[in-house]
Amino acid sequence: EWNAVVDALRMYKAAYGDLKVPSRFVVPGMPPWPEAAWGLKLGQRVSAIRSTGKYGVSSDDDRRRTLDDMGFLWRLRSPSHDKK
Repeated sequence: EWNAVVDALRMYKAAYGDLKVPSRFVVPGMPPWPEAAWGLKLGQRVSAIRSTGKYGVSSDDDRRRTLDDMGFLWRLRSPSHDKK
């Protein structure tokens, strides 16, 4: 499943220009998305990676480096609140 997540993140970045995956995002079941990732709840996987280190990214330097090299956002900035 790790490889499917990585492939889906690469496609997400190619399609949207960043890795700010919405928590409800599900990989579409069609090309050009990687077939192994079709239907994958990518947003939930990204949240789990950030919060719990899912897939061993906390202890596996290679996996962490893979995400870093893609520009993975380990923390999302909280939205600024405009006072009017």
